[in-house]
Amino acid sequence: MEQSLKQAYEETEYRVHNRPDLVLRIGIANAALAIAHEQYGVSSSLFLTAWNPYTHEYPCSAAENQRRQQQLLDQLEHSGLSYWPGIGQHPSGAPAGEESVLIFGVTRDDAKALGIQYEQNAVVWSARDAIPQLIFLR
Repeated sequence: MEQSLKQAYEETEYRVHNRPDLVLRIGIANAALAIAHEQYGVSSSLFLTAWNPYTHEYPCSAAENQRRQQQLLDQLEHSGLSYWPGIGQHPSGAPAGEESVLIFGVTRDDAKALGIQYEQNAVVWSARDAIPQLIFLR
C-alpha cells in the first residue's frame, strides 16, 4: 500500500453522527468512546465502512456504495451487535466522506474478518483503552 494512502487513513477523522464529542483520531485516546464502551458493556469497538472496496482509483457508484453499506447494516441487524452510524472523512474534505458504522463489542480478530469481508484496506479498532488504531489488512 502506498505511503500516501496510509497517511490519509491516519489523518482521517472517524465521526459518529449526532455525537459531536465522538470523533475518533488514530492513536489518540477518546474519553467519549470509553464511556460508550462502558455503556454497552464491551471492551472494544470497530469503525467500518463497506464503501469503495480496496480504495479503487475510481470509487464505486453511489448506488453500489449504498448497496454495500446496506448489506453491512443488514448483517449487523441480524447479528444483534449494537452500532452507531458515522462517516469517515479526511479533514481536507477530499475525497468525499464514506458512510460508516461504529460497532460495539467486536474482537480484533472479528474486526479483521469484517474488514476483509467488505474488501477494505484497513479498519479502525479500539480496545478497552479507547485509543483508535489502524489495522491494515493488505
